[in-house]
Amino acid sequence: MRHQAVADQHGPLAYRERLRELGVYKRLWSSDEVVSVPPVPELGAGRRKAIMIRAGEEILGSMWVAEGREQLASDADAILRSAASAASGHLVWLQTRALSQRRFNEGVLLQLLAGDADVDAAASWLGVQPDRACGVLIAWTPEPQNRRRLSNLLTMHLSAYQHSTMSLISRSMVELVFCDLGEAGIPLETTRDLVNRAAHSMGQPVLAATGTVSGTLAELPRSHRDADAVLRVLRRRTPTGTTRVASYDEVRTAVQVDRLHQLMTQHDDLLDGHARTLLRWDTRHGGNLAASLLAYLDAFGNVAAAAERIHVHPNTLRYRVRKAGEVTGLDLTDPEQRLMPTSSSLATPRYLVSPQHDK
Repeated sequence: MRHQAVADQHGPLAYRERLRELGVYKRLWSSDEVVSVPPVPELGAGRRKAIMIRAGEEILGSMWVAEGREQLASDADAILRSAASAASGHLVWLQTRALSQRRFNEGVLLQLLAGDADVDAAASWLGVQPDRACGVLIAWTPEPQNRRRLSNLLTMHLSAYQHSTMSLISRSMVELVFCDLGEAGIPLETTRDLVNRAAHSMGQPVLAATGTVSGTLAELPRSHRDADAVLRVLRRRTPTGTTRVASYDEVRTAVQVDRLHQLMTQHDDLLDGHARTLLRWDTRHGGNLAASLLAYLDAFGNVAAAAERIHVHPNTLRYRVRKAGEVTGLDLTDPEQRLMPTSSSLATPRYLVSPQHDK
């Protein structure tokens, strides 16, 4: 019975079910008094006594004593009440200290991730080595109330594989920082398995992204930026209700395209004039030159593939590509001139250049 309780951490399931049938939990939750628990011989459980540990209206836990070879003392109830009172004060103190330390640790982690911390001082406070590899995992789930639970699940299990795993929880995501990583780096397959199990347990999808492994604690901001970029890709490209885990290396191209998009939208002078000219021409004439040229360039000049993609005859596509060259003066035999319209399309909302299917 004791071995089962230690392994299960909540007591054997069959015994818990029996206590529920006997109304033990209901009496415990509704009273400040000691509750006598009858023996359950068929499960090898003797007589017990239990009492809730409270701090005002808040329930902190419960305290149980089990009868051994000798009967419990006649004043067992009084002793248990006194012990519960002492435990209440101690647990409140521990909670307060733990909360204060957790908040301070989170503040230090935030500074590290932003690149604003004194790395040696932060490493000393957090108890990690500043010159060892580290990395970041960011996880997102749509229900904010599940993020603490997700953080606890991932931190507890991943700590078995990492020397040090620390977490931050915001309104939008859970961020885990791995320190003192070995040569294997962040255990991606283990993380994938744990995230899938956590999602199943919560009944909610989870998206999780890992950044590049940084060589030292001072380089942690780079891993954080990469993980954040991977998560943006996952949120944009993963079907609703789906759980997915990805590393930076797995979606590197998509991340780089996103970063190029951000750069071009922030610097208007980088946008290609040919693309603007085509969009204006299409607006005035109700045409599809921009979409047709983009499809042609995306297909690396394969007319048949591009025409099939936008549902037109290959000859129609050839005409539109020639017309686009006439309207813009674009020389499609020049690699540099071909590059700019393709790059500019990254900063142009796709609905502006989406093809209207020919009737």
